[in-house]
Amino acid sequence: MKDELLYIGNKIIESKEKLARNFSALLDSEYNHKLIYREEAKILERRAEIMGYLGEALFEEQPIVSRK
Repeated sequence: MKDELLYIGNKIIESKEKLARNFSALLDSEYNHKLIYREEAKILERRAEIMGYLGEALFEEQPIVSRK
């Protein structure tokens, strides 16, 4: 099971930017329209960072992830 979590976690980390973009696509079109007028790149960067933490949480020790 640990190997599977490591694999899944690494895949999430590798694809974090794509996952962040796809997350926007899942939201309603009105929200996407609002993103155009805001700092979309900055929002996507932060979402990608969150996706990276999610991936790390699957295989890193709890104290290590909590400190980030």
